Amino acid sequence: MDMDKGAFEEFNPEMLQVIGTAVVQLLVGQASLSRESIADMVKVLYANGLDDMAVQRAVDVLILG
Repeated sequence: MDMDKGAFEEFNPEMLQVIGTAVVQLLVGQASLSRESIADMVKVLYANGLDDMAVQRAVDVLILG
């Protein structure tokens, strides 16, 4: 399976951790998964760190696609 390397270059470990944490929280709460629900959970979990670059990039990737 060939993946576009450029698509993965924009992701970094910190941003992926932010998204992963939000996904796990949604799964634990048995909520449906969508870009919007994950972005909303990121905003809830990282409300005090919304100025953090990894959090900003995670929300941007989820909202802007």
